[in-house]
Formats: sequence, C-alpha cells, structure tokens
Amino acid sequence: MATLYLVRHGIAEPAELAGGSDEERRLTAKGAQRAREVARGLCSLGVTVDRIFTSPLPRARETAEILIEELDLARDCLTEMTLLRPESSPAEIAEWLGGLALNSISLVGHNPSLSNLISYLITGGRPGGPTFELKKCGIACLELPENETARLKWLAEPRLLRRLRGD
Repeated sequence: MATLYLVRHGIAEPAELAGGSDEERRLTAKGAQRAREVARGLCSLGVTVDRIFTSPLPRARETAEILIEELDLARDCLTEMTLLRPESSPAEIAEWLGGLALNSISLVGHNPSLSNLISYLITGGRPGGPTFELKKCGIACLELPENETARLKWLAEPRLLRRLRGD
C-alpha cells in the first residue's frame, strides 16, 4: 500500500508581477517561508517520501524544492510532470498513479486539480462525492491500497502544520 501526500504550492506573486503570466508566477517571500514551516511540520510528524513529483510551474517547483531541502531528500528524487499542471484532470493523474510502484509519494501542484483528485481517488471516480479544498501549502495524506479506492488519512491546513514545526 502506498502513501500519497498531495501538496498545494505556497503563496505566489500576482500575475502582474510575473509579466502578466500565470505560468511564470513564483513564490513570494512569505509563501516560501510558510512552505518551509509546513515542511518542518511534516518532519515533526516523521513524514518521509521516496519521490516528489511536481508541476513544472515555478511556484510548485519552488515549493517542491523546499520540501526536498527540509525533508533532507536527495535532489534526484524530484521529477517535473506536465500532468500536474492546474488544468489536469483527476482521471489522468489517477491513471498515472496506478502505474507507480513506490511506497511514499508526494505530488506538488495546484488547485483545482489536487482538490478534485482527493475526491476522485476516494470515490473511485464516481460523481457526487465529497468536495475538498486544499489551501495554499495545505496537504492531504491518502493511503492507496492495491485494487481499492483510496483512503483519506488526514487533510491539514498550513496553519496546523506550521505549528508542529518544532522551531
């Protein structure tokens, strides 16, 4: 059974500061600091991951790099995935996840795709399931049993994780 951590990127600059492009938005200083505090909160929970997959957009990539640093992971455990862009469908992501053979995985990306993915995984793709909202730097932890629907272990707002950081 695999454990999946879904991580929404940290607070990003407005598109106007990125030349008007949503694609090029980077983390703000506050966003980077909060991502670091959330990652330290994960450390205090004993979270480890085998691989981190991230959206190629700068704000997600920067959040993933902070996770790598704070969780003391090797740089080569990070892989960019176009599939994790904001407009990606939960069905496509779920199908890709089904082909992975890892014990502990983190996906760093965006809403609405990550929030929709939580519902999709725990309902097996059936419509009308519960809705979830990952806040910026929010994290959901799911268990992915083989040949079964996922189980939501926990969903944490960034404020809670930052308080666990143990600084």
